[in-house]
Amino acid sequence: MITYPRTGSRYIPEDVFAEIPKLLAFIGTQPEWKDKVRAKAAPTRRSVDGGKVTDHHALLVTGEKPLFLSKEDNTIYQMIAGRMVEAFSEKCVKDVTTVTAECAGVEFTVKGSVVRQAGWRAVYGEEKRRKLPFPAGRKATR
Repeated sequence: MITYPRTGSRYIPEDVFAEIPKLLAFIGTQPEWKDKVRAKAAPTRRSVDGGKVTDHHALLVTGEKPLFLSKEDNTIYQMIAGRMVEAFSEKCVKDVTTVTAECAGVEFTVKGSVVRQAGWRAVYGEEKRRKLPFPAGRKATR
């Protein structure tokens, strides 16, 4: 149901990319992903680079319907399918702002961002995260 994992590569070569629209359409037929796969959208090419493929390309679903998977096997299958949907979804577009201020001779920097187009981040719903002035667990740097 998935390609054989012989590498940690995150890329695929051109010849494998030709199969991606069909595989994404297959993933979109599964209940878990039907609302996440844009059937008419052309897949992005940011994960296509044959020069970065070493022994084997990235993990992909094969188009075989998963039947009677254990809970653990289904979790792994869904993780691979979800990552594949992310890898070939539109890019995330953000406006990033950096503000630097000096106070009593000490420089402080704050960064923030606003998501303009969720793109691949919408696959797992990251666009709905609560916006914080700093990433979780981080504070302004000096």
